[in-house]
Amino acid sequence: MKVWSLVRALKDEIAILLSVLALAVSIVSVYLQVRESDAVTVRLVDMDAAISNSGKAVVQMVVSNAGNLPYLISEVKMVVSTDPRGRGYSYPSDGSSSVEGLPFVLNKGEMKLIKIAIPVAEIAGGAKEPHSAYLGAVITSANVYSELHRVELWYAAICVDSGMLVNGVNSSNKFTLKRSDFSIFSSPDLDQCP
Repeated sequence: MKVWSLVRALKDEIAILLSVLALAVSIVSVYLQVRESDAVTVRLVDMDAAISNSGKAVVQMVVSNAGNLPYLISEVKMVVSTDPRGRGYSYPSDGSSSVEGLPFVLNKGEMKLIKIAIPVAEIAGGAKEPHSAYLGAVITSANVYSELHRVELWYAAICVDSGMLVNGVNSSNKFTLKRSDFSIFSSPDLDQCP
């Protein structure tokens, strides 16, 4: 009985406390709905390096906008490097490394699958001995405030032997389009050639 008498005595204070808590939840909810967030990411979905595919490695990536602002993707180019840090990369000489259908805008909650075919000969680079090669993408994008972002994202370490891609590791990381990322190259299996 003492508990009920205490609750009756404090009912006004409890009502005020619940009202303040409800107001705080409402304010946070409104803030989360109106705040501007910029959260565009890209992730490697698949890489098919079958020689039957005209000697090209086909890369598929998904770009998604989890933020609530539109985002412009103006350029995506595949690059190849023999340096595990991605320095000294090159673009395939035939110009095939650019994604078709650019530029495009990703609105809130949208996703887009992009495909690029890179000639295996460009990845191999004409070397006679087995060597490691690293594949990446240079992506140029802009947000609604015209802030330009140009990032280098590295997503695959592969072994090239006799003009063929024989072994490799792909990154399953989700990359942000605001900063360059070399994270795949911190793993101990960088050298994919036995």
